[in-house]
Amino acid sequence: MTVLTRRNFQTSEIKKMVNPNPTILRQLEELEILLSDLNLYDEVKELFGSPYCQLVYKKDGEEIFVIGLNKSNSYFKLSGYKWDPTPFLKLPIQKEFSIEKTLSWKLSDLEMVEPSKLENAVKESINNSKDLVQLMRYILVVISAYVSKASFLNEDANKLKSLVLEHFWKGEINVISELSEQSKLSKRDHFNAFIIKWQEQLQYKCTIDTHYFSNEMDIDRLQLMNLIKTIQVYFNQSVNKYIHSIKNLWFDADLIQDEEKFYEKVKEIRSKILIAQEYLNDMEVLLNEEESERERQVEGSRSAESQNDSEPNTLSQFLYEQAGNSTPFLNKEDIFTGNPTLVINEDILDKLAGSISNGNKNKKEYSNLIRIIFNKSLTKGFTVREIVRTFFISKYDNESERKDFEQRYDVKRLFVKSVLENVFEILMDKLKELNIIKEELSVIQSKQQKKMSFNLNFQIYDKY
Repeated sequence: MTVLTRRNFQTSEIKKMVNPNPTILRQLEELEILLSDLNLYDEVKELFGSPYCQLVYKKDGEEIFVIGLNKSNSYFKLSGYKWDPTPFLKLPIQKEFSIEKTLSWKLSDLEMVEPSKLENAVKESINNSKDLVQLMRYILVVISAYVSKASFLNEDANKLKSLVLEHFWKGEINVISELSEQSKLSKRDHFNAFIIKWQEQLQYKCTIDTHYFSNEMDIDRLQLMNLIKTIQVYFNQSVNKYIHSIKNLWFDADLIQDEEKFYEKVKEIRSKILIAQEYLNDMEVLLNEEESERERQVEGSRSAESQNDSEPNTLSQFLYEQAGNSTPFLNKEDIFTGNPTLVINEDILDKLAGSISNGNKNKKEYSNLIRIIFNKSLTKGFTVREIVRTFFISKYDNESERKDFEQRYDVKRLFVKSVLENVFEILMDKLKELNIIKEELSVIQSKQQKKMSFNLNFQIYDKY
């Protein structure tokens, strides 16, 4: 633990090694003194790295903020939702949201701000209350920022403006009317509905200036869905922790003895839980809307491909045209007598996984999941869902597999398991929809379990 003074940065090894330019040096020294005066930290750790070295400031073992720097650049990271990001939204600095150990905002270009304005923003941002309402407001800022920055949500609006101007100068009012109807079907309508509703519910509004959000926040549909799912998991965990903490009421002797205060407190707790559950439900609706939009796009591209496809009997067409009950489900005993050796044909499995994923990043997960189900059901002709789930998730205990997953899904290590569990459920639903597998409740080893079988009509195997 670093010996604390008001000038830890000034005496740090990082400062000596990096020797930043005078502007950055002066600014970071002033920033640290301010944070010290506000009693925001009791521990400082130095982390050497590239392209930035970091000073990590903690309070009671919890990371509160980070200063990152190199020779010519620096940033200030606010760790956790204890910080209200709203005051910083007003400043002409670059902002970027990230999920590492926790929810965080990284602020860059601090030299563009007058020291007094940065100081006021820091003071306004400090919020010692880490309740559910504060977290909901924080998440609302995050979603609003991504919605404003995501090109795929805004490209239609820009095209629409150009078309309206074009037809206006031509005097084609009827066409403008038609375009107006189209605008009601905007890709971002459901996001706007969520944002407007919760700005009113939480009595919280913030100014979003797209220009000052990092280009790293311009993400595609699938990345945005995965981000919201990760935040949803984080929020759900926070709600559960809050509910669990309620038991502390029974140890508050003064509160229990005052019946009126006790019931008032219970009413407040119930109100927070209900609004949090409604928030979670609305986030789920948001995800469902985006999933539906993504499926519509996939269907559209699939139709276009089928019109231009000169090979009508491709695996992709077989999957999507013959899937469901129209594809006979064949068990091992339906095809073979005895106990033949079946080995996965990796090329065919790769084509199957690619067709189901339709080029999305989850192709590898489909391949892993199908391989596990197929191999685990070889002996008895079936396996158990919980066994499959365990083997699927443990596949990513391998460091290289986990890092590959983190990169493809843009998820931090802390949330890998929760995202994997969500991916598992989504993939399983798709495999059942396509009739590649089927599940049924059955008593196995004296308890009711989900028995899972692979449809051998999907011939991903070679027989030996």
